[in-house]
Amino acid sequence: MQTTNTVHITVRTFTGNSFHIDVDPTRTVGELKPMIVAAGKENSTKVAELEYKGHELRDSRRFDHYGLATNDVVDVVLPSQVPKISLALVREDGSGFDITVSSGITVAKLKEEIKFEEKITVRQLKLVNNQGDEDGDGVVTLLEMQDGKSISYYSLEGQKILVNGEYQCLILCSASADMSILVSVGVAVSTSSAIGILVLVDNRIEDVEGSCIGVAVRLDQTLDSFKELLLNTHCFHCAEHSLILNGLELKDDEQTLGDLGFVEGCTVDAGK
Repeated sequence: MQTTNTVHITVRTFTGNSFHIDVDPTRTVGELKPMIVAAGKENSTKVAELEYKGHELRDSRRFDHYGLATNDVVDVVLPSQVPKISLALVREDGSGFDITVSSGITVAKLKEEIKFEEKITVRQLKLVNNQGDEDGDGVVTLLEMQDGKSISYYSLEGQKILVNGEYQCLILCSASADMSILVSVGVAVSTSSAIGILVLVDNRIEDVEGSCIGVAVRLDQTLDSFKELLLNTHCFHCAEHSLILNGLELKDDEQTLGDLGFVEGCTVDAGK
């Protein structure tokens, strides 16, 4: 019997049969699966991968994350023989998230899955490529992924994918290189409110992708999200090092970059 705290849904098996079940929307999808097995009349429910409107329901998510309502239909589907791949993605504010999908889907389908899972409207996806140039400098280029291509067309294992970022190329030069090279190439910002800045890394710090990093930031983002951006896109662990702007160490993670004095073309020193 349905209560005020449950939703009454239809479960449809891959054999075409269906039955009804009342679900507490605060329970996870993983917790829902044994309930389906118990309520089902056939063995087909024992190997449950669940879909809603063609999208996979992830076990760790709560039922209400997906916005299912009374009389909605959840499908039990056979596990796919196509291998899955876990992808590392980076939002515009620098925060990261992972999503596991079938390696056989198209880029357009991946965008739909990201919107369904993370509630992000995806305009474009760009693959972050780290390369070296003939002068020995590091170059980060962003390759836009095409909607009609399968994601298996791209080499995604261990790579990061930028969601909705607009900038095209960053040159990560050595500390002795001419700063004007980086500035002249520029960092095309992802929104009209964003600016391009430089992060000058102490050459004693190891495992950072470049000692002079060009970054696109928004003045309304917090220092904490800026640190996460540096970690996700340039492997720089801010927790282990200090960030200094205009001679003052940046410490308040909740302050916005605008309040901290960030301006177009400014340089943040990162040191031990």
